[in-house]
Amino acid sequence: PFLKCSDNYPIQEALDVCQSNNLYPEMVFLLGRIGNTREALQIIIEKLDDINQAINFCQEHNDMELWTDLIKQTVDKPECVTLLLKRIGNYVDPRMLIQNI
Repeated sequence: PFLKCSDNYPIQEALDVCQSNNLYPEMVFLLGRIGNTREALQIIIEKLDDINQAINFCQEHNDMELWTDLIKQTVDKPECVTLLLKRIGNYVDPRMLIQNI
């Protein structure tokens, strides 16, 4: 909560502390704040293993590169593909997902 409620801290130092303590949700938040959204998405997918959070993150940032990264990194997981097909239609042409399968 502190990271989200306050701006009175050096972001890079906070990120370093979070990295050294494997505080992944906090890292995602801080990386998003400084514009490293692709790295943040990578953490959501690889460390948090949360496809719903990854989809929400892509929706929030509305960046086609993030959608492309998400599709490429989850296309080999059937449960992720199913969820993506259900949720991405308003943001990405579903054919893009199908072409990567």
